Amino acid sequence: MDASRDYSWSYGAGLETQFDIKNNLFANVELSTHTINTESNHFDELNLLSKLNLNFGKQIAEHLSLSFGPSLNVYVTREYY
Repeated sequence: MDASRDYSWSYGAGLETQFDIKNNLFANVELSTHTINTESNHFDELNLLSKLNLNFGKQIAEHLSLSFGPSLNVYVTREYY
């Protein structure tokens, strides 16, 4: 295996919003995208992982909540081995 491909790293950005439904119930929507790099420097071709999450949750305690929901993940790449 090529030593330069022993690890990967990424950088990205995202947006999130959360709103209360009632009492201790809430929902949030997250949209993020990350550029995935598999070498010690930045990859020059398109290599994106984008995610859309819709979560519903319940606040159990002051700093503790339980949440669940679907996640859509889209991976787009032009990287060839």
